[in-house]
Amino acid sequence: MAKNFYPYRAARQSGLQGSLELLGMLRTAAGRAVDQLLVWTERARSRRSLLALDDRMLHDIGIDRATAEHEAAMPFWRLEEGDAATRVTTKAFTARRLSTSCCG
Repeated sequence: MAKNFYPYRAARQSGLQGSLELLGMLRTAAGRAVDQLLVWTERARSRRSLLALDDRMLHDIGIDRATAEHEAAMPFWRLEEGDAATRVTTKAFTARRLSTSCCG
């Protein structure tokens, strides 16, 4: 009887290992989804904030009023190559993430 017990135990453990791998993949996917939501939220906030800037401030970040209005009109999920809001958002998000990720 002892011989039959061990193969069952090994099969059960390998099933557990597969479940743990699946759990790890789900956690990774959930983490990526949360990261994407944070990027979209920050992008939407950045695009709205562009409209609040005056022409001098827009000039300081290298865009004009027409570009700011174009960026603000785009949906948060849409990303265009070289869009000003994304450049600003990426810098802000990365800086914020780096400042909160270290527990030193």
